[in-house]
Amino acid sequence: SLDSYLVKRQNAYEKLMAADPAVKDIHIGAEVAIEKGISVLGELEKLCISGTRLILLEPPFTQYNSWIVEEIDEIANSRRLIPIIAHVHRYMGVYSKSDLKSLMSVDAVFQINAEAFEHFSTRRFVNKLISSGRDFVFGSDAHNLDDRKPNFDLIAKRSGSENIRRSDKVLMSAMADEERMFAF
Repeated sequence: SLDSYLVKRQNAYEKLMAADPAVKDIHIGAEVAIEKGISVLGELEKLCISGTRLILLEPPFTQYNSWIVEEIDEIANSRRLIPIIAHVHRYMGVYSKSDLKSLMSVDAVFQINAEAFEHFSTRRFVNKLISSGRDFVFGSDAHNLDDRKPNFDLIAKRSGSENIRRSDKVLMSAMADEERMFAF
């Protein structure tokens, strides 16, 4: 259930902070699988990145269907959340070019993981995305420090500090917008 997930997430966050991590400015959130009907899930806002209206959404790694874009649009328009499409470069091998174009047409922020800079085709894809002027954020998709470790050095090396600033600006802007919404 959503409530049990939120308790587990909070416990993990508290355990992490008790370990005195090198990075202190940690914002919790969730990677939410897009499923048909997800846009009407009660309390979906609780899965946003803390202090923002940003919600990280992961499209299915199955055959593309038009309801995917409909769910994203519904989350953005009816729920007034800002979708971030998780590791968009991974769908190059899953969706057809026209399906990927449809996914890229949504009004969303696109997450680019460090791994996208490892291979020519994905690097070319994300460089076009960055050049297009669309909003994006960098991520690592780190799950551990062994086979899925953070690799932000690759982003700095292959994309540059200006693009890192652009990525950071998306989160900072969303946090500032949230603070302005609730300032009286």
